[in-house]
Amino acid sequence: MRSPESRLLGCTITQCPPAEVAAANPLTYIGHIGERPIPPTLIFHGEPDALVPYHQGRLMYDKLAASGHDARMNSFPKAAHGRLFEMLSDDATRKGAYEEAARGGHSTPARPVTPTWNTVISFLNQHLGRG
Repeated sequence: MRSPESRLLGCTITQCPPAEVAAANPLTYIGHIGERPIPPTLIFHGEPDALVPYHQGRLMYDKLAASGHDARMNSFPKAAHGRLFEMLSDDATRKGAYEEAARGGHSTPARPVTPTWNTVISFLNQHLGRG
């Protein structure tokens, strides 16, 4: 029970009841939140993140994109977990960062970026109707 998922559930993924595993999986809810639309999603994820493995962020973005939702994923080859400040302000952490975007079922290929706090502000302004 060392994985974050197993610690959350209190049992290994293979030993937990499938319904409990599905209920704890955020991918279960993409496109299935009843009457509420899924809000635009901005993801910042470090590739060497040991707490939340990068592939989980990748799965989230890919499912959002495939479901036609608005999503942006900024990937950081040099950032670990919980390093948002460094992701948005430290040149060494931002080195090699790239972004992918999806909107209305269309995706853009990965492109190099240098995210800043303004990246977050402009995303919020755009989706809150202030930009």
